[in-house]
Amino acid sequence: MTSLQIESILDAKFAMFDAMGIYQHHDGITGTARQHVADDYTRRLNEGMAASNQVYTNLMAELIYQRSGLQADDWAMCNS
Repeated sequence: MTSLQIESILDAKFAMFDAMGIYQHHDGITGTARQHVADDYTRRLNEGMAASNQVYTNLMAELIYQRSGLQADDWAMCNS
């Protein structure tokens, strides 16, 4: 694994942790946030998930190719 890959994995991890930290703010947990704030929490969480999913999908495709020779050009991660 290259240092660039490690850096991208850590960046994705920290982006997700940041989104989760914001999402777990007291307004988000108790349900007392106004709608626009709840929408912002959801937007941030979705952006964090999208960024980390892209990094992990690319890494898995590379590992599968290295181990089996299978191409994984059209991989996608399901969020549901």
